[in-house]
Amino acid sequence: MKKYSSDKDINKLVIVLLKNYGWKVKDKSRRKHSILISPLGHKQAIPCTPSDHRAFVKFKCDIKE
Repeated sequence: MKKYSSDKDINKLVIVLLKNYGWKVKDKSRRKHSILISPLGHKQAIPCTPSDHRAFVKFKCDIKE
């Protein structure tokens, strides 16, 4: 299983989105972060090593939007 983030909650959420909801990941080639792409084409960066203690909550809210 590929690890997308060092935060276990963010990593679990990304895996659930990929398996169950049809999201895709564009791996980092020249970028600092991988990109999560929704079925509608919206893009969201995956925080690899979040330092903020509210990073999971913020990421989850960004996904809902």
